[in-house]
Amino acid sequence: MKKLTLLMTSATLALMASLPSHAELAANITATNDYVWRGISQTQNGSAVQGGLDYTQGGFFAGTWISNTSFGSSETDLYTGFGGEVGDFGYSAMFIYYWYPGVKADSDFGEIALDFSYSLLSFGAAVTVVSEIQEDTAAFAEGDVHYYIGIGGEIEETWNLSATYGFYDFDADGVTGVGDLSYGYFEVAATKDLGDFGEVSIALSVADDEARNVGSANSDEPISRISWSKSF
Repeated sequence: MKKLTLLMTSATLALMASLPSHAELAANITATNDYVWRGISQTQNGSAVQGGLDYTQGGFFAGTWISNTSFGSSETDLYTGFGGEVGDFGYSAMFIYYWYPGVKADSDFGEIALDFSYSLLSFGAAVTVVSEIQEDTAAFAEGDVHYYIGIGGEIEETWNLSATYGFYDFDADGVTGVGDLSYGYFEVAATKDLGDFGEVSIALSVADDEARNVGSANSDEPISRISWSKSF
């Protein structure tokens, strides 16, 4: 393990030395009492430690992010894309692949996501374009679409407040033997900037009853969480 760590450190330093001066390599870490994704807990309301590494150059970006889950495996996200701003209008297009190594069932899938922002508004959609699930009788198969719209901004010098509504539209929704899968969710969050000590977020989310058929047994109950995160 020590040898592997040294090799990884050497490789990272070599990569950083070879990057153009206008390129950036950044890391992030988060600790939270609950990992909530699109309104559903991914840790059965348990805690999670998460971290990622991002490379950016101009509008191009690529990175990876990892978190523990309650699925018998960690979640590893691999993504790449392009984004930018034109005045108050922001945009990004990306491909993201969700990888769950060690899970017996084929759970991996990939999305193309488009995200936009204008002033205090944000909105976007993600379409599942590749999936290990080859049948149309389960969630997270090809053709599933996630939409969201949000509003948020600075309310004081170091405080941000946001509210988001999202809807997950599953192709298999209503199929005999599957039942209702598509669901909506709502989340509000407040974030405090702690300067060199990172930031702390407090959030509350609630999903429709149908979320119970997609996630854990208590997926349709309100979820509160507190998280600390820092970028390097």
